[in-house]
Amino acid sequence: MKDWERFLNHLDPQKLGSTNTNWTTQYDIERFDAQNLYLKFSDIFALNFFNEHIKPHLGEFKNANNHIIKVHTELTGPKNTKTPYSEKSSYVFEFPVDTTLDFDQFVTDGDNLFAVSLMKNLQENIRNFNPFFIYGSRSSGKSHLLMAAFNFYKSLGLKCLYVDADKFSEHVVNAMRHSIMPEFRKIYREVDMLFFDNVQQLGGKNATQEEFFHTFNSLQMSSKAVVIASDNPASLLKNIEPRLISRFEWGLSIELPTLKKEYFPKLIDSIKNRLGLNISLEHEKTLLRDFSENPSTLSTALHAMQLRSHLDKNESANHLQETLEDLKNQKIELTPDIITTACAKFFNIKTKEIKGPSQIRPLAFPRQITMYLIRKHLNMPYKKMGDFFERDHSTIMASITLIEERLKKFDDETLNALKRIEWDLKQL
Repeated sequence: MKDWERFLNHLDPQKLGSTNTNWTTQYDIERFDAQNLYLKFSDIFALNFFNEHIKPHLGEFKNANNHIIKVHTELTGPKNTKTPYSEKSSYVFEFPVDTTLDFDQFVTDGDNLFAVSLMKNLQENIRNFNPFFIYGSRSSGKSHLLMAAFNFYKSLGLKCLYVDADKFSEHVVNAMRHSIMPEFRKIYREVDMLFFDNVQQLGGKNATQEEFFHTFNSLQMSSKAVVIASDNPASLLKNIEPRLISRFEWGLSIELPTLKKEYFPKLIDSIKNRLGLNISLEHEKTLLRDFSENPSTLSTALHAMQLRSHLDKNESANHLQETLEDLKNQKIELTPDIITTACAKFFNIKTKEIKGPSQIRPLAFPRQITMYLIRKHLNMPYKKMGDFFERDHSTIMASITLIEERLKKFDDETLNALKRIEWDLKQL
């Protein structure tokens, strides 16, 4: 039905949230006439998403005579997918955290000492500043600091929770899918301290932001501590609702600077002691020479050495040196499939949907982004791209041009998607 596809294509993606790309594959159009559309849903989660995010805007769904078309929905799959919470809680709500991290292992210099000191005295500081918003680059050690604080205050008997934004989003989706939202809210809202990492990853995920907004309000009104970490100051977060931004700015906001390079030898000592890794002075010199771009690259190299030592108990010094050389020269060559997979992961859809025939916007936009990135990074000929996507090369050219036009207009949605996906590709 063209009226329906036109309605979806023009619907503001910000109204749909991060999971807008999945529900469209979970229904069939049973029949329609000039004033009615009948949809059959095979998945309760998709129907719930439709009711929450699409239904409020159906007043905009009109025919050529400007009359509202009424949408009727029916669930053809299981009406109750609820799994007893007592049986599935560990599956649905997992909270990965490194319990070995502590404050003593966090290497300080003159610049980051203030932030660390505040985290060590959260109980006192939180009375005057709630939330505590900490921001810094990806290599500044925010996650280490939050996990160290989580471990410390949990050891004091406080009920603490550490979670990053992606895991929180996963929990929201699973809670909806398993019909256990009350249990989800109980877990998050009955804590003494919530440590919420990588909040920037909530950008564009409206449904998740809505749930975090109410979680934040519940904890704040109960005088419970909320500690939030981000790559950027709250005012620079992209695609985050203004009401959340304002709440992030209620408390104390402080930058966590990246560790100075002169402290990298101390960082090596800290990490190798925690990993139980014995390395020579020559290895340390190699690390400082070839992996000193930032603390993260240094840590990655040390963990790789530790893994190789673990796999081979008789690992020689020469083999450890070879490990460092392998890491130094390691470079994964991008392919169309790798880029397509990265895009599918970011948009939370299946790879086959990017290459599929559907023209609705929730799938067309990820496809256009994928085409743009393949052309940019691989310089693949348009005809060859057409074969890959099973489309005419003129369609490929038009899609890439569309993304280029959006970039010229500094479109936030496009810029955010490209930034996040390209960062993921660099980590390969």
